[in-house]
Order: sequence, then C-alpha cells, then structure tokens
Amino acid sequence: MSYPNGPFGRNLIGAALGGIIAILCLVSFGCGSPERALAEPLPTPTPVAPAITVQNSRDATITGDFLRFLYVPPIYPPPTKLGTSAKKRVFFQASQFLAPPLTVGQDISFPGLADSPDQILYALRCQPIPGSGVDPILATWPNVFQAVVEDFGGQGFTCPPPSDASPENVAYCQAVAFEDTAKSYADDALIHALTAGMQLFAIMVPVPPPTNFSPFPSYYYGAYAPFTGLGYAVNGSGDNHKLSAADIGRNMIVPEYLLKNVTLGQANCHCIGLAPTTDPNTRLSASLDIDLIWKEGSVSCPVVPLP
Repeated sequence: MSYPNGPFGRNLIGAALGGIIAILCLVSFGCGSPERALAEPLPTPTPVAPAITVQNSRDATITGDFLRFLYVPPIYPPPTKLGTSAKKRVFFQASQFLAPPLTVGQDISFPGLADSPDQILYALRCQPIPGSGVDPILATWPNVFQAVVEDFGGQGFTCPPPSDASPENVAYCQAVAFEDTAKSYADDALIHALTAGMQLFAIMVPVPPPTNFSPFPSYYYGAYAPFTGLGYAVNGSGDNHKLSAADIGRNMIVPEYLLKNVTLGQANCHCIGLAPTTDPNTRLSASLDIDLIWKEGSVSCPVVPLP
C-alpha cells in the first residue's frame, strides 16, 4: 500500500505515526519530559498488617529508618551529632510509627518529650547505612547492659570495682555481671532486668559544677525516670510526673532505640529546625510530614517554615 506524496498523504502518514507513538506511550512509561515522568507518584505500597509492623519494629536491623526530636536554645548552633558530647548513645523512634502526618505536639509526646516553647525544635530523620558504626539497638535493659560493656570496655576497669572506683567502673562491672536468665514466669524475668536497671540508675555521675550529680543512664544515654527498659517510650511522660503500672502499660506505644552518638553525616541523617512561635500552640498544632524532613533537611539542619 502506498500513499500519495501530496499534503493529504503526508497527513495520513503523520496521523498513523502519531497513533503508534501514543499507544507506545500508554503501554510503556508515559510521554513527556523525563522530569515529568520521574515526578509521577509511586504505586501505593501493599498494606502490611499492624502485627507485622510491630513485630518488625522489635528488630532494629529491619527498622532502618529512625526519628529523633530535640530542643536547642536559639543562641547555640544546630546539632552536628545525634546528641550532646557526653552521650554514648541517644534515643530514636521508628519513623513509620509517626506517619501519616501527626501534629508536632503528638510527635514530641509519643517519645516522651516535654515542649520547650522558647527553643528551636530540631527533627532528625536517619537511615543508617550498614557498616556505618551507628549500631541501632532496641532500648531494652538487656541491650543497654550490653551497650555499657561495649562503650566502657577497654578502659582498664577492674571487677569487682575497688572502693574508690569511678562511677563508670561501677556501672561497667554491673553491666558485665548482668545475666538475662530465662524464667518460667514472664514477670520474674522482667523483675530481674528491671531491678538491675534501677541499680544502674542509683550510680551517680558528677556533673560540672562538681556539686551536681546525674544518674549514670541519664548522663551517658539520655535515659530518665520514665525509661522502662522494655523497648517502648511512654507517651506523655515528658514532664516526669509519677506513673502507675496501668499508666505505663497503656502509654507504651512507640518503640524506641539507642543509636551511637555519631555525626549526622555518619548516621545518614536529614535534619530540619522549627523555630519558636509567639503562641506555642501554633507550632504544637502544626502538622509535620516526616517526608518533609528528608526533602527539605540536610546535615546543616536548616530552619524551615511551619508546614
């Protein structure tokens, strides 16, 4: 079959070719600029049963995506490490538990933080690369004791500690001596671990000026009175009010982890800051999409407008 060489023939050929291209576009990748093609939304992920989400969250190597909120006074520079200089490891939550977007108030309540309305709120989202040395662990007492042994080993400590031993030496020996023994009753095993944890809290570390002291887990790991050692943060516990067993059981919602206190770059973190607002409720009521932290953030922790 042939077409005449006149305008009508060329129009027929063009129309035919256009139709073929349109079909190819539909069945392949779509037409338009490469930028537009890349901007197309990703397919909706296959839903995962909540039980599987929670089960996977108990394994820090599966979680792989962590979130941390911290307050810094405006007179100080943005954070360059995951925590302050004295910390060996610091607390994070599983990012997926704070998505879809929650309010900023909810974001800080689930990890057990209290609002500091006159300070910049920094949000760190970190996806450590295997082999980076970040070593995420679920924040349970058995894991904490293992971390203490690792973090303070090789410093020449002797066990049992001598009478004039440093608080670090005493804590190291307690961690070395801890055995997570299986018991017939779950509460019996928990009592053993929780009792050892309270003994670690009883070790006081001098903090400059020398007249001040801080519990060993607080000074080196940021674990304060509401820390359960069960792998979950206690929602709404940021003001350190007294908690009953019923309160704790009802409010252990979001899993928490300890990550080594490395630089933001080493932990593959993106960070943003949210400035204080005249009315503190303005910031607390703002909705924060954790994807914004990754898109707008960097290791320099830029302060961004409220969403």
